[in-house]
Amino acid sequence: MTFFSLDELNQEIKKLLLDYNNRLLTRKGASRKELFQSVERSYLKPLPSSGYELKDYRRAKVQKMGYAYFSPDKNYYNVPYRYIAKSTQIHYTKSTAEVLYNHERIASHQRNPAMGIYIINKDHLSSTHKAYTEWSPAYFEKKAAIGQELIALTVFFQ
Repeated sequence: MTFFSLDELNQEIKKLLLDYNNRLLTRKGASRKELFQSVERSYLKPLPSSGYELKDYRRAKVQKMGYAYFSPDKNYYNVPYRYIAKSTQIHYTKSTAEVLYNHERIASHQRNPAMGIYIINKDHLSSTHKAYTEWSPAYFEKKAAIGQELIALTVFFQ
C-alpha cells in the first residue's frame, strides 16, 4: 500500500487496529478489547490535573538572614531560621522551588519571574524578624498616636 499523507496512513492503521483488537485470542477465550474492558480498565487511574514538569537541582547555603540564594532566578527564598548556615539543595520546576535539607523538604515556594527579590513565608521567620514584617506607615502612625496620648496625659497631670 502507498500513502500520500499522514492522515491516509492513520486511517488505515485505525481500521487494522480495530480488527486486531476484536480478534479472539485462542488461549484467553476473549479478544484484547474484551480483556481490557473486564480486567485492565479497573486498574486505570485518572490523569493528573497538571502536566509533568522537569525538575532541576541546585545547591545553596542558607545565609545569616535565613534565605537561600537561588542563582537561576537571582532570587532569595526564605527557610525556617533554624537552618541558618546549613547546606541545602533546591529542587525546582518552572513553577515551584523546594528547599531540602538532608532529603527532607523544609520550604516550598512559588517561583517568581522577577529577578533579585526576596520570597518570604512568614511562618519561617524568627520572632524578631516577624516583628519587622509588621512595620508599615500605618503601624508607625498607630505607635505615634499612642506616644502623643502619653505626652498629653503627662502634661495634664503636671
